[in-house]
Amino acid sequence: MRAFCPSCHQDQPADAATAVCSRCQTALALAGRYILTSPLPTGHAADEVDGACPIRVGLDLQTQDRVAIRIASIDAVTRLEREATILKGLTLQNLPRVLTLTDLPGVGRALVMTHPLGRTLEQALQEGLRSNGEGVRALMDGLLRVLVQLHALSPPVFHRNLHPGSMFWDQPAQVSVWDFARATDTADDTTADLVLARPGYFPSLERVQNPVEAELYSVGAIAIHVLSRTPPDRIPVKGGVPQYRPLVRVDDALAEFIDRLLSAGGRRAFHSAAEALEALRAIQGRSVMGGAPVLALFGLLMLGGAGGVVFLRSQPAVEQPPHVLHKINVVTPEPPPDPPPPPQTSVPAELQLRVTTQPTGAELFIDGLHIGKAPLVTAVFAEKSVTVEARKPGYMSQSSTVVMRERQVLNLVLAPVPVKAPPPPPEPEPQPIVVKSDDRLQRELRRLVEAREEELTACHTENVDRVRFRVELDPKGALQRVEPVGGSQWKTTACAMAVVKRISSTSLKGGGMLAADVWIYFRPSFKVAVY
Repeated sequence: MRAFCPSCHQDQPADAATAVCSRCQTALALAGRYILTSPLPTGHAADEVDGACPIRVGLDLQTQDRVAIRIASIDAVTRLEREATILKGLTLQNLPRVLTLTDLPGVGRALVMTHPLGRTLEQALQEGLRSNGEGVRALMDGLLRVLVQLHALSPPVFHRNLHPGSMFWDQPAQVSVWDFARATDTADDTTADLVLARPGYFPSLERVQNPVEAELYSVGAIAIHVLSRTPPDRIPVKGGVPQYRPLVRVDDALAEFIDRLLSAGGRRAFHSAAEALEALRAIQGRSVMGGAPVLALFGLLMLGGAGGVVFLRSQPAVEQPPHVLHKINVVTPEPPPDPPPPPQTSVPAELQLRVTTQPTGAELFIDGLHIGKAPLVTAVFAEKSVTVEARKPGYMSQSSTVVMRERQVLNLVLAPVPVKAPPPPPEPEPQPIVVKSDDRLQRELRRLVEAREEELTACHTENVDRVRFRVELDPKGALQRVEPVGGSQWKTTACAMAVVKRISSTSLKGGGMLAADVWIYFRPSFKVAVY
């Protein structure tokens, strides 16, 4: 038996539950019981949207049953834990059941679930699955029954990522859904976190009105993919609706029903999965072949052999439960030719836009609408100009405007927020200007200012420590000029200057010219200095 290492992904023998990787010494068995038997999918990073890592196939060593395993790295376990929480609360048929949620030291966490068995619809399409209107009607019936059960819960659960890879349809009347990585049961998340891993299977952001209509759109998109064998993102779009009718052969009633599924946001849209299921069951399962209505082949015609098995819906003589099928051996008819290529048209299509950021994990906004975290893949109308903005704490936001003319990859590099420069050091205390003058006159001027201490103290305000004036005496000893120096607080300065100007003494007269700086200090104590 061989297994893949959950850390380095190397393929190697797994002889026992205690086996470890020969390269990185990581235990091969998750929770001592489950091993990975499938490699990491090629190009898996394109589907890793906001931590939604790909599902891989594993084996339960105790029961030998196949299991589904999803591993998330340490920094991306939030969505994995959310998926486990939602699935643990579901007891519906055709849905995976959580077996364990276990820690992987040095790797992250692993979610182990039951496997639906069989192949996904995506694998069947790649291997040549063909169907007709009646077969697709049964497919939609099974898928809608699952949605009816999910939406009827309290609170309702929305899958938000239905596409051929997230469902199994190996049995005509049996549909199983898995991959609940983007599911939510929180009303605020249903439209605020629109994560589109598969463009074409979800209505455009401009048309999303409510999560129910969005999920019904996904059912319609899956149906036209099976009928046309063309992914919906490659089909021309008009008015937000894929123009699929030239590519398929179905009766008008079924086409009209699919049109209503694809009318998310429009007046014709179904308002609930139960309403859509009731309308579907009112349609008679007939298709047009060779120009006349005949009993419809049930679809599931597998290519690859001269003979095969075709499922036919019989015309019972007595009433039978729905989806009771009779399996008969018939000769496989030649497969119908591939549908013609999509007609050339100028109607807008939806194109894939992948957005990454450096550093990763930035919140992304398109035209101001939050769409999730980077890296992310979404769908945008062709020829539409959109502005993509990335925001992340600690970084400056970055935006770019793109015009969608083809599939694009946009990488936004966020620059760190500049660190504020430290405040400049305090200005040194200004040095007094030494003025050559008579020391006697300076001492006398200081004495006269000190004598006005009571008046000057009354001028003091709390946020002022000192004031400074330039004082000049004329040759006769009279005050000729009193001028404030520096950026002192104006109210205190003006009051103190008025006090100084009132100084008058006969002791200054006849002493000659004087030019000096007068410093008046209020804190920590009153003091006068004259230089």
